[in-house]
Parts: sequence; C-alpha cells; structure tokens
Amino acid sequence: MRKRKNQENLNAEVAVTERFYLYIYVFSLLAIGAATIITGNTYGEAGEIRLGAFPIALLLLVYLFAFAAAYYYYKRTWKRMPCFRGFPKLDIDRKRIHWFYLICLVISLLGLVLFDNGRVMGTSSTRFSFLFNLIKYSEFFPIYYVAARDTKKKLYWVNILLYCLVRTLCGWTSWILTVGMLEVFFRVKDRGWLRRTFRAMKSGMIAVAGIACGSLAYFFLFPLKNAVRYTTHIKYFRLTVWESLVALVERFCNFATCLSAWQDRQAIADLYQKQGIFLSEFKTIFSPLVPSFIMRNKDIRGMGNIVLWAVYPNMGNGSGTGYGFLMYWYTLFRCSIADFIACAAIAVVSFLLICTLLKAFDNEAHDMRILYFILLIDLARGSPVSQWIGYGYIASLYLIVFMIFLGVIKMKVKRG
Repeated sequence: MRKRKNQENLNAEVAVTERFYLYIYVFSLLAIGAATIITGNTYGEAGEIRLGAFPIALLLLVYLFAFAAAYYYYKRTWKRMPCFRGFPKLDIDRKRIHWFYLICLVISLLGLVLFDNGRVMGTSSTRFSFLFNLIKYSEFFPIYYVAARDTKKKLYWVNILLYCLVRTLCGWTSWILTVGMLEVFFRVKDRGWLRRTFRAMKSGMIAVAGIACGSLAYFFLFPLKNAVRYTTHIKYFRLTVWESLVALVERFCNFATCLSAWQDRQAIADLYQKQGIFLSEFKTIFSPLVPSFIMRNKDIRGMGNIVLWAVYPNMGNGSGTGYGFLMYWYTLFRCSIADFIACAAIAVVSFLLICTLLKAFDNEAHDMRILYFILLIDLARGSPVSQWIGYGYIASLYLIVFMIFLGVIKMKVKRG
C-alpha cells in the first residue's frame, strides 16, 4: 500500500516537470501571439504579417490545440505506448556502453575538426563523409542519457560534456533544452533540492524562470552558434538581453512562421510545384538516412524550407523550421495530396516504430516516458517529417544495430 502511494506521489511530481516543459512552449506561444496582435510587429523568421487580429488569434488557438491534444494523448498512453508487438527487449551493457559512446564522440569530433564534417552550413572535405554520418551519436544521445544513466560513473558525465561540446562546435545549441529537461526529470525523481523546489512552486512559475535563465544563456550562445555556422566573428551576431529573450521565445514556437505559412499559402504551393519533383517532401525523409552515392539528389527543398523561401526569395536550402502541427500538414495537403498521403503513412509507421524502440529500452520505472513526452511536444510544434524521422530515433538504428553486433546492446526475446 505504501509502495503504491509513493509511486503515485512520484508520478504526480514527475507530471509537474512535464507540465514545466509544456508551459515553456505554451507561454512562449502566448507571449509572441499577444505581442503580434497588440503591436502589429513581426517576430522571428517571417516577413511582414498583413493579417488582422482575429485570424492571428484564431491561428493561435489552433496552435494551442495541438499542444493540448499532445498532452492529453500522452497522459492516456505513457504507461502503454502504442507500438509493434513482439519486438525484443534491448538491454544495455553498462560496462561497454560508456566507452563505446566515447569512441563515437571522439570519431565525430575528429571528422568535424579535420574534414568539417557535421558543421551546419559547412561542406565535408572527404569522400568518406558517409562513414562519419553513419555514427548517429546525436540521434542516440537521448536514449543514452536515459537508458545508460549512471551518476556514479565519471565516464558517463564526460560523455555528456563532450556531446555538448561537439554539438556546439557543429553550430547547434538546442542540446541545452534537451539536457536540461532530462536532468530536471531525474533530479525530481531523486528527491533532491530540485524536487523540493518543484513541490514549493507552481510549474508555471518555474517555466517563466526557466525562460528567463534560458534567455541569458542564449545571449552568449547565439553569437557563438552563428559564428561557428558562418565562420566569422562573434561580434557580428551580438544581441541585447531583450533581443535574446525575444529570439528564444520565438524559437520555441515559430509562431511568426506559422502566420507567414497561412498568409503565403498560395506562394508556398507555387514554390513546391516549381521544384518539379514528385513526392518531394516524402523524399526529403531519406536524405539524412541514405548516403549521397545512393541518393544523388539531396538538394530537395522540404516544407520547412519552402515556407521560409516564400518570404526570402534568395534563400538557399541550408535551413528549415517547424511551424505548427496542423499548419504543416495543411500546407503539405495544399501542395500535393499524393505527398500528403505518402508522408502521413510513413509518419504513422515511423511513430509506432519510435515508440516500439523507446519501449524496448524502457525500465521498470518507465523512465522512457520523458522521451516519449518530448517527442509528442516536438510533433505538436510541427517538426517536418524529415526532421523527426531522418534526424531522430529511427536514424539511430544504424548505431543500435552495430552495438547489437558488438554486444554493447543485447536482445532479449520474450517467450511464451
């Protein structure tokens, strides 16, 4: 009876950390939406917004609905994630995994330093870049963080720090939110000072404090990130503290891009047709998964890029963004019904496969629930299919299969 009560209390407190993560996105969305309606100014990666207050407010509600639906679905399914049956249990060898992951990080770092492989906006200088790209250390990182967690193992923390360094040198800073959320999740479970803080304060208040702290981090990291990407001086990308707060808040939801997608929906459809590639969005899914000597044409623009291309005619194919779950699928439907159906089909299958993979690594405490939750929130934000499939857990299957072959991961097939 006491064990059951303790588990219920733990679930309640873990739910506070999940709401904290959700509120970061919801508060950011509400702040940007309200500022857009009140001031009429444009925030984020979008041009001039010519929409009135009513359509902006309506689109804001549609965006919020996606977050609410994702959270509701999570609460109904986190104990029994939808998945394919009969998939074997995957157990990590704690003696081998940390050294193996360290080797992956070091090889990736060498590829970055010696051949500029993996840097955003960079071009690899080696014909063997596909070998480095098969080491999906980043895609596997959340699973490693949760399934191989060992706070008493120094090498575990060395790998975490090295991962953060490598990703920063590649021109990414999104790892901060991932690492921060995962660590908060475990610290709350471990009954430390953070758990007492979450007990004493509302998750909404902590989310506001988290956004404020995040803006200070963004103040320093934004210039560094872009200096790495564009190989120029940091001073050209400096922001004020207020600008860093606005930029960070907008990055959480990309609401301005959502508004732009609705406003320029016909232009987006025209640009999609301009490519002249059948099922172009569907094909972008395989770009990060298949080596270039197999998939020759990797210059296909995905929807996350086309929506920005409609705003910036001279924009290249080096970046993209999410812009709301419903808006993403709506614009894709307007562009091509065939592409919409193909992407929807592979999205459903991929979602079930990802859930199957997370469940295979799960433990008795259901720690994989936090990765499942983050996945659903990311989908609500409207991440393109190519992003969460090609650069997500499915891409990590390359590394997982290799680890199974080496005995770093062991498969246990249920009998009976």
